[in-house]
Amino acid sequence: MTRKDLIETIRRQLDEGGGPELSVGAVGKVVDAVFAAVAEGLRREGRYVHPMFGSFTVQVTQARPGRNPKTGEAIEIPRSETVRFKPARELKASLGG
Repeated sequence: MTRKDLIETIRRQLDEGGGPELSVGAVGKVVDAVFAAVAEGLRREGRYVHPMFGSFTVQVTQARPGRNPKTGEAIEIPRSETVRFKPARELKASLGG
């Protein structure tokens, strides 16, 4: 699903559900605001949880020694941060898993 597909799906669901009729631009701004809020929550608190969807957490990998596989030279692998997603039970069940 692309951003455009997401916006159109939200517009259609609002329309079918008797919600307000919003333009593509307005729904796009809402979608962008939601993802910006999730990103801000991850930056500030290191996690975002949506009970029916799942949880996003910041996973930190500490710096560690390693080796260049081509030369065998010892290198320092730097500390890194990434986002981990764990689906909620409801989401897994809806996917058949």
